[in-house]
Amino acid sequence: MTSPSLITKHYVRLADAVHLVLERARQRQSVKEADTRYRSLFERIPVGIYRCTLAGQFLEANPALLQMLGYPDKDSLLAANLSDLYVNTEAGLHWQTFLESEGLARKVEVPLRRRDGLTFWAQCSARAVRGNRGEILYYEGSVVDRSKWKMELL
Repeated sequence: MTSPSLITKHYVRLADAVHLVLERARQRQSVKEADTRYRSLFERIPVGIYRCTLAGQFLEANPALLQMLGYPDKDSLLAANLSDLYVNTEAGLHWQTFLESEGLARKVEVPLRRRDGLTFWAQCSARAVRGNRGEILYYEGSVVDRSKWKMELL
């Protein structure tokens, strides 16, 4: 026969285990909701957002950037290189050098080239993301089509 105190002890442990499982489920749900909100913001914001390597290989890009640059899908942009977008390759090199030394650039206006070869004025902001030892891991930034914006104001 099992003693009442032993049964009570097992019920307490069971209650603690149930509370722990419920708390972990709430945490997972919270993370899932935060991820959904982030993904929605990233996908719907009307500003081009990207992440790319030091060599200019795109790692991530949102739909606004695809549309702005005239790429039909994410894979086609990921196959392109950031240097392909610069009308003036020297300006692209200057941009990268500035980011390497300063770490952050805001509202720099440059002409960019769309996939179809047409050019437009873009306002670009970016930052160099660094690792624990100070090495640059990648760049992330935003692009706004300034030529379109200026026309809409007229």
